[in-house]
Order: sequence, then structure tokens, then C-alpha cells
Amino acid sequence: MNVADPICAGQWGKAGFDAVGPLLLIGWAEVGPALLRSLQIVDIAQDQREDHDGSASDPVAEPERAVLVVQGPTIETTAADTEAKSERARSLNREHLDRYQRPISAENLRRELGVGAATSRKLCAVVRSEMQTAMAAAPPG
Repeated sequence: MNVADPICAGQWGKAGFDAVGPLLLIGWAEVGPALLRSLQIVDIAQDQREDHDGSASDPVAEPERAVLVVQGPTIETTAADTEAKSERARSLNREHLDRYQRPISAENLRRELGVGAATSRKLCAVVRSEMQTAMAAAPPG
């Protein structure tokens, strides 16, 4: 833990100070995952009890718990939204082809459009498929 030199030199304070960082990292490796899990736990039984009883439980009988629920926004994709993203992907691909002489990557589409990896891969596949179809239909020359 890089405290051997201060210990050999008798610098106990420096050795203790140098050991704090690694010890915190080791401690967080043990405590961190459990802490994150506990912050995300939703007490379903409490909710079911409240629904069943029709009233909240006695706050004196049960201590309150701080609960953090981490949820992403629900996104509904419409056909118009999908078509708009597809058109934007085509436009970005044309720009990328002009600039770099190769099709745009799924990662660049993801970044530019602000979509997830799965969506960007689908859009990339659609754009490349359309590009290959257009190249096959074009007369040589």
C-alpha cells in the first residue's frame, strides 16, 4: 500500500495518511454496492399494506425509511418520431460520407441523435441497407 518507506523511516503520521486512500477504496468496494441497492429498494409490502388498509400505517410504530427510486423516463415512440429519426440519420450519414468517405457508425449516430445503443444500431442498419440498395440499383459508371 505504498507505506513501506514511511514506516521504515519511522514517519508514522505520513504512513497513516498515505494508507487512508487505499483503505477507503477497499471499504467502499465492500459497502458501496449494498448502499446503492438499499437506496433503490422500494418497500412494496408497505405500499400493498397501505392499499389494502386504505390508510397509511402508524408512523410511530414503524420508523420512516428514506427511499430513492431511480427510474428513467418512459418514452413512447410514434411512427412520426421514428421517421424523423430515420431521416435525421440519413442526413447525418450523407454528411459523414461527404466528409470521411465512409458510412456513419452506430456510435456517432447514438451521440448525434441522443438515442440508446440499440436504437442507433437499428438506424445504422436501416441507413446502410438503403445505401446498399441505392448503390446496387445505380448503373455502373
